[in-house]
Amino acid sequence: MIYETLKATGEFLGIDRAMLAMTDAENELIHFRAGWYSDAKFAQEGTVRPGADLANLRLDFVEQGKPYISCAAVSAEPRFSGLAGNGITGFIAAPIIVDGELWG
Repeated sequence: MIYETLKATGEFLGIDRAMLAMTDAENELIHFRAGWYSDAKFAQEGTVRPGADLANLRLDFVEQGKPYISCAAVSAEPRFSGLAGNGITGFIAAPIIVDGELWG
């Protein structure tokens, strides 16, 4: 069911990947839990250090209550420029909070 939801979202938005992930308690790592990819070359699994300050996401979602964050060009946005190292050019992130943990 999660895969089908991610696939439908990815295809509807015309994006190359849709993922469900969570951050660690220190906001340093992203743990990918599920994903849909339009091509295997976009697959990201396991745990990565994203090269961006995940505390910003927690601040935006948890403390400021933003419903989503979007960035059309990560290389032009200092807060997210480190994501380019993972092959990400732009993104939309939406929060999912489970038992106080930030997923998205």
